[in-house]
Amino acid sequence: MAKAPVSDIDKKVGKRIQQCRKENNLTIAELSELVELSTQQLSRYERGVNKINLDHLTKISIKLNTPIS
Repeated sequence: MAKAPVSDIDKKVGKRIQQCRKENNLTIAELSELVELSTQQLSRYERGVNKINLDHLTKISIKLNTPIS
């Protein structure tokens, strides 16, 4: 199956995840454990390399106590 192309929005979402994670004083390892993702996958999301699916985005937003919007 082909990988979906990454857009500018994916990159902005990734930057926002990283910003919120740092504001909450969490390392990437700590957040990845909380949302049950590998640190590598979470890093790919933060760098905008991979598209984030809605389930993962929801889990991350809940743990970071920030709305998806």
